[in-house]
Amino acid sequence: MTEQELSPEAPRPGDLAEALPPSLRTYELPGPRRVVTYGLQLASGVSGELRWASLYIGLLSLGLLGPTLLYGIAVVVHFSVTNVDSFQGLLFANRSALAAFIGLEALAGGAIFGWLAVTIDGRLIAISLLAARAGGRAFTLRDATIRARQVFWRMVGAAFLVGIVALVAQLIVLAALGDLNGSSQGASLIATLVATLVTAPFGYVATGIVLGDVGASESIWRSVRLARARPTIAIVVALFTFAASAIQTFALSAGLGIIVRVGQFLHLGVDAGWFSLVLVVIGILAFVVALGSLAFTVSAIVVAPQVAAFLGLTFYAGGLDRARRPEADVRPKFRWITRPMVALMGLLALGALSGIASLR
Repeated sequence: MTEQELSPEAPRPGDLAEALPPSLRTYELPGPRRVVTYGLQLASGVSGELRWASLYIGLLSLGLLGPTLLYGIAVVVHFSVTNVDSFQGLLFANRSALAAFIGLEALAGGAIFGWLAVTIDGRLIAISLLAARAGGRAFTLRDATIRARQVFWRMVGAAFLVGIVALVAQLIVLAALGDLNGSSQGASLIATLVATLVTAPFGYVATGIVLGDVGASESIWRSVRLARARPTIAIVVALFTFAASAIQTFALSAGLGIIVRVGQFLHLGVDAGWFSLVLVVIGILAFVVALGSLAFTVSAIVVAPQVAAFLGLTFYAGGLDRARRPEADVRPKFRWITRPMVALMGLLALGALSGIASLR
């Protein structure tokens, strides 16, 4: 050994790795056959952080969707609606029912708008937590939430552009299959699969925004270049995203079916007892929390292979450092629920309460 190696001041290899900037740190690039397995292992390693994040997203979902669902239950009970056909017939014969339906639609629109924002936040939070674990960083849910809010509008812009491409591809396939209105479930599934493959080159858009810290249009072009570098990995990631999303859709449909059957079993209507009504309300609110948590969990599983592939191709995760570096001299106070979201939740709750009061 040399004198430098024996010196106590000589840095250890681990210290050197920690001292390297994000662009010089090495990550394993799994092949097409292992990218999904590697991503799932990465998600399993950060399961503790993801569990708290899923609860956070579930509670936000409850605040957004809960009031609308409660008002919907009140409408069903008040007008004793047993199915969709009877409710449609009631709209033409009863003005109060029509007003209640319009109010319900307005609340549902606001709730869905807010919930879509929460799901985008959840996706960005999941990417941050997964990438931090892959790089051995100490990254909390608070840090991940800050990073999600920093790049939220970039992600919205990129998702809008990619969504246009996917929509055009779906319409072309449906037109070719002679089912432009999408009434056939098989045709819709084929159209969605084709759209997934068409948008496969854009699979690294979200990771490019969160980890690469670039804008919406730049993330799209960089994603295409990364996909061209390893096209088989991009296709595998896209197909995995399609499969996971399909499983989530089937699970949600099954859950809604169970809720409906429980309501029918308890004879939900004007003659329903308070005990049955309370059980249904508790069950639906619990379902909303589970829905938000499930949506986040599936999103985390879906983006895990994307994160693994992006880090292996670029060796870069410097965007995470922006969550801890103030953008100005005075850093704004962190809020778990932003003021616009609090305002939206308050409006939904107020609208639901006023709607329920008007039914008496």
